[in-house]
Amino acid sequence: MRTRGYGTPGRRAASRLDALNRATSCLVSIGWGGGLLSKTPWIEKDDQYQQILRNVPLYRRAIDSGLPFPKTRRIVFQENKPVSLPGWALIEIE
Repeated sequence: MRTRGYGTPGRRAASRLDALNRATSCLVSIGWGGGLLSKTPWIEKDDQYQQILRNVPLYRRAIDSGLPFPKTRRIVFQENKPVSLPGWALIEIE
């Protein structure tokens, strides 16, 4: 699982995902907060895809800012420590 840019919560989520019994469980992206990479295909070096995103004002501002793009800025905290990334649910079948 790709976790670059997601820090400790991302590494923790990747570790949990690797440990799942894939015959009886899965991780699904639901609703808001999962990030652009969870909702769209992304080819990191694809200039054509970046050009398409530049046509959307919301993404154009982010791309033109020079900051890393895409980059999540939403992390769930518990007791002032990052614990999870929003927008994901674990489904387990017993």
